[in-house]
Amino acid sequence: SKTTIFNRRKKSHYLEHALKYTEGRYCDSITVQDIADHLNMNRSYLHRLFNSFTGVSIQNYLLDYRIRQACILLQNTSLSVRSVAHTVTYADPLYFSRIFYQKMGISPREYRNKFQ
Repeated sequence: SKTTIFNRRKKSHYLEHALKYTEGRYCDSITVQDIADHLNMNRSYLHRLFNSFTGVSIQNYLLDYRIRQACILLQNTSLSVRSVAHTVTYADPLYFSRIFYQKMGISPREYRNKFQ
């Protein structure tokens, strides 16, 4: 029906905005609540919407996006691991290294060495 198509388009429009906002602001310590506020949307509705379209939670998407950006920085810059961590919003480089290892299976230093 037309209503179903309209609702689906509206939801994908919200999703697009959520992605744009997230990818534009990942360097800031934004939260899911910030994204929901930006879209004038209820936080749990945003969570369900995002999950239904992408199959991942918005928190995981943000985390993965930050790690992907860290990978790019590690490959293409000579920034220290500490600086890379700060750039992708991790104040604690040890915590960043732990998260990076969980996601990538190697440490940020080992990752950089693979590409140099």
